[in-house]
Amino acid sequence: MTTSIQDFRRVVTLTGGLQALLRTLTPGDHDQLIEVFNCASDEDLMFFRDNARDASLVGHWADHVNLAHVIPIVAVVQDKIVGEAMLQLGRGCDRHVAEVRIYLCKEFRGRGLGNAMIKALMDIGRELDLRVLFARTAASRTKDTRAFQALGFKLEHTFKDRFMDFNGDTQDAVEVVLYLKRSQALL
Repeated sequence: MTTSIQDFRRVVTLTGGLQALLRTLTPGDHDQLIEVFNCASDEDLMFFRDNARDASLVGHWADHVNLAHVIPIVAVVQDKIVGEAMLQLGRGCDRHVAEVRIYLCKEFRGRGLGNAMIKALMDIGRELDLRVLFARTAASRTKDTRAFQALGFKLEHTFKDRFMDFNGDTQDAVEVVLYLKRSQALL
């Protein structure tokens, strides 16, 4: 893993003039990362793969960052972590692909921070020579899909009944894809 990714830092200005520092997650973020996910609503948690309110699990994420498998960045505003985003790197035949995941505390949504974090992950993906970034979201979360599309991602797939809520009801999921680099055979 390149040192530049391990030491990644970027300052962004949010709507309203507030500044945020984007940087790579470190073991020192253990307690603050737990706090970030504690602010997740039940609706937010419904779309998570893991129970992000499990402090030992979230602490483990901070304590055991393996940049060969995941590139996590955090957004820090006034010395407080307010969001986390990551590239979940593929392996083997998928080593050119990464999944984008993002979570922001509610009070920081709609202020440009999510876009800045995704753009940072796009830049990191290019530095890693990745070819494809993708994200999945519930089809009902059209605002999320449009946000990715505004950054150049294209709606590529709809998966029937892919998300299940706490009651066992299912809904469709969509996958948006950004091709950072296409195979010469496809051009």
